[in-house]
Amino acid sequence: MRYIVVPSRLGLVNVIDRATGLPVEAGVTAVLLEPHEARELVRWLLRRAHAEGIRAHAEGSRARAESNDAGECSSRAA
Repeated sequence: MRYIVVPSRLGLVNVIDRATGLPVEAGVTAVLLEPHEARELVRWLLRRAHAEGIRAHAEGSRARAESNDAGECSSRAA
């Protein structure tokens, strides 16, 4: 998993990006959270990453299809 929840002080936790070792940069506070807030943040980050992955996959598939279509058109023209 890319994101981890690590204990901090006073019973609070931080959400850390394993890739960088730093608190998550998501436009919201990722340090000194209540444990339930941290779990919700991780869920949101995972949903966002999943949605972006699906969108990137669809865009890549569309670009490949358009490239194949263009190649077929030029083959027929020749």
